[in-house]
Amino acid sequence: ASLIGWGAQISFAKIVKKVTGKKIYKTETYTDWCRRPLRQSQIDYAVDDVRYLVPVYHKVVKQLEKLNRAEWVQEEFRQLADPSNFELPDPKKQYMKVKNFRTLKPKNLAVLRELAAWREEQAIKRDCLAKFIIRDEPLLEIARGVPVSRKELTDIRGFNSREGNSSGDEILKLIQAGMKIPEDQCPQLPESSHYATGRGVEELLAAFVQIRSEVLKIEPHMLADRKMIHSFVEAHEKKEDLDQHPLFHGWRRELIGDDLHLLLEGKRGLTINPNGKVSLIHSPGNNEPPQES
Repeated sequence: ASLIGWGAQISFAKIVKKVTGKKIYKTETYTDWCRRPLRQSQIDYAVDDVRYLVPVYHKVVKQLEKLNRAEWVQEEFRQLADPSNFELPDPKKQYMKVKNFRTLKPKNLAVLRELAAWREEQAIKRDCLAKFIIRDEPLLEIARGVPVSRKELTDIRGFNSREGNSSGDEILKLIQAGMKIPEDQCPQLPESSHYATGRGVEELLAAFVQIRSEVLKIEPHMLADRKMIHSFVEAHEKKEDLDQHPLFHGWRRELIGDDLHLLLEGKRGLTINPNGKVSLIHSPGNNEPPQES
């Protein structure tokens, strides 16, 4: 829907209304589908979620082909289906994903490493998100405060008492195991991956993305989100090879990647033309006419 100009957050109900003129009701959004028997209203709700898929599919495909954007979708699907996206994470490295982990000392980091690895393994075993077992905030406080009893553990703000009842002893053993790790084997804080790009550079590129997206009638984040823009600017400023960057691949390169690169190189600029529209202009000394963005 985002690629054919229907909006980024459009609901399925609105898409169905747009395509078929039919209204589907979302009255059973919070239904517990494990409970039986289902009411007729629940069955109707479930059927509505699938009965319109075929006409919606055909309409979307038709629009993609009309706009010559079908290959864009196929390219996105190929990236989503890349097997590397589904590799299981290394449990021993999950502590580096805990918010504010850099505030801990090495010994406490060792405790956090044990706890985060256990949490990840439990999440896989229980088939749920890690935060549903213990959220980041209490996990960090456990590593910082190193409780030695169940009471101290359950007194930590945000810690799930039910998890304490079922896994409290195991968690306390993990804390002890982390504290016993020799200093020279404790994890050291890795170098920060945050890179501060030149002032205003990302904002300029983001403005151009916004303008180009309005011309193409697609959502800006589909062209390039802020994370993509940041990594593109970082790679350029570090003089890294851009050929492997998403903005230098396929349809994104053709639509916006090359222009963003020329902006970074100082070979293009943005200006407001007499009719009030933003245009992409060439560098001084180049006599080519401005291009409307």
